[in-house]
Amino acid sequence: MQKIFVFTCIFFISNLGAHMKVIAHKGASMEAPENTLHAFQKAIHLGADFIECDIRLTKDKVPIVIHDATIEQKPIRELTLAEVHEWDAGSWFLRKFSGIKVPTLEELLNLNFGKTGLMIEIKELESLDDLEYIYDVIQKHNTNHRYYVGSCLPEIVEQLKALNPNLPIIGIARSEHDLEVFLSLHPNVIALRHQLLSPEVIAQLHQHNIEVWCWTVDDPSFYVEGLDGVITNNVARFLETKTLESKNH
Repeated sequence: MQKIFVFTCIFFISNLGAHMKVIAHKGASMEAPENTLHAFQKAIHLGADFIECDIRLTKDKVPIVIHDATIEQKPIRELTLAEVHEWDAGSWFLRKFSGIKVPTLEELLNLNFGKTGLMIEIKELESLDDLEYIYDVIQKHNTNHRYYVGSCLPEIVEQLKALNPNLPIIGIARSEHDLEVFLSLHPNVIALRHQLLSPEVIAQLHQHNIEVWCWTVDDPSFYVEGLDGVITNNVARFLETKTLESKNH
């Protein structure tokens, strides 16, 4: 396997790049509570190229959209969907969002995405066999949306490819080691921690026909030559910058 040499120099210039995809981290998470249908619908309305979401399984094996492994210090894997839905997922953000529930993956996939795609990040599982509960829900909807599915855990990505070699896969790399492992799995996209980026790394991944995204960046002046997408909480500002850049070219 070809060694990827990581140079951690980051370049900042005055434009985002009109071609670059804007990926809404947990939805439009500066406008609405993260990983809720309100945040996803807002990101779609704003015109995000993709939405990123986090998936975990409940005790009764329902894929739900949530980042943290616990709710009020109770492990999600020990809670049923009904128990999860007792929790108010919105009032912490603003009072007007009180009463919002944690959505299921099924509810998210039933939204009208328009031109917006979806990045599905699968969090840790009790067993790799549990991946099929998530895969089955995705497969029911795979003709309706542009999407990538993956994880920061290589074993999940490897199992996804075993379930279906044709799945559009994203690997989420947190370190140079992760980058090497994901490269060997030949995903469609690798999302890198932004500190790992350099034009040289991007060019080498492009040689393997791998698209390169980065996470998580909230400064719209951020740019690295050749980068294909940026995962951000600051969706509205990034899209404004992208629109302005498009008009100037």
